[in-house]
Amino acid sequence: MRLRHGIFGLVMALGVAVAGMAAAGPVEDGNAGLEALKDGDYRKAVTLFTHALGSKQLSNDDREFAYSQRGTAYLKDGNATAAVADFKRALKLKPDDADAQSGLEEAQADVGESGGGGGRSEASGGSATKAAQAGMEALNSGDYARAITMFTRAINSGRLSADDKELALLSRGKAYLGKGAYRDAITDLNRALHMKADDQDAQAAFGKALVQVHAATPVAGIDPAACAKNFSTVGSILSGKTYTAFADYPTVSTFDAFAGVYTALNTYTPTPGLPWQITQADMDTGSIKGTITFADSGRAITLDVRVEASNGGSRITIVETVPGLLPTIDLRGSVCRTLSDATKG
Repeated sequence: MRLRHGIFGLVMALGVAVAGMAAAGPVEDGNAGLEALKDGDYRKAVTLFTHALGSKQLSNDDREFAYSQRGTAYLKDGNATAAVADFKRALKLKPDDADAQSGLEEAQADVGESGGGGGRSEASGGSATKAAQAGMEALNSGDYARAITMFTRAINSGRLSADDKELALLSRGKAYLGKGAYRDAITDLNRALHMKADDQDAQAAFGKALVQVHAATPVAGIDPAACAKNFSTVGSILSGKTYTAFADYPTVSTFDAFAGVYTALNTYTPTPGLPWQITQADMDTGSIKGTITFADSGRAITLDVRVEASNGGSRITIVETVPGLLPTIDLRGSVCRTLSDATKG
């Protein structure tokens, strides 16, 4: 970001930047807009620069700078048409502004403009692909904010093939994961898995994001002894048995319960040393499925987890099915400890 000698630059240099939306005047609004832009909160930046410009109290130099920075915020938020208009306003005030000229060229390429006339508001297939490629470059370089912006532009274009859209969702999910926006990452990765359930890259990233959400949500776990009251079995050792238990969490959202049980599943498994292989995890339906397959026999223990809303909180139900004559540890203990750990941060 350029250092300016007008009121924006002076206040930033003095360290008096204000980050809140409730600014007292154009100076505070402008500097808060710069902070929001730097933090990747582009819509907030647009709002604050608009407040500053609307005050009619800025010098021409600072007014040009505000237009240029609002144009950048619009562009990063995926509104290239509005960005073109702002960059043109900035260049009218200061024709030699190299940053504004560069921003204008990028925005024009995105909306398909060739010069000073109006452009298309919807990205073409080519620009959608370019946006996705730019997003991948930004992701690989660790510029997560730009990666999110570019992948959003590509996804919202409606011009990507199904495979490319799934990859864009996966990649934006990774960018959110890198930025620490774990819930946004989960949303994108869940959508990617809806499109391609066997995408191991998406499954791995989904699991990482869920672990982070669970770690940030410390809630007292249930008492395993209380879980035993909700434990039941059907079948026999010879024919095979199904083990079922559930637990209610009145203060835990279904989102957090899902993240918790997904994270806790591999802590306690029916067979020591053999973790669950998750075959499906769908946050929209609250469903998690998994297996433990024995290579020598091809037989498998199956897992079916359901997370659903219950009494203002959530309920987790775990069902494990074991084939006949297959050795396992104490199933009640493993299931109830999993339910307990599901809400321990």
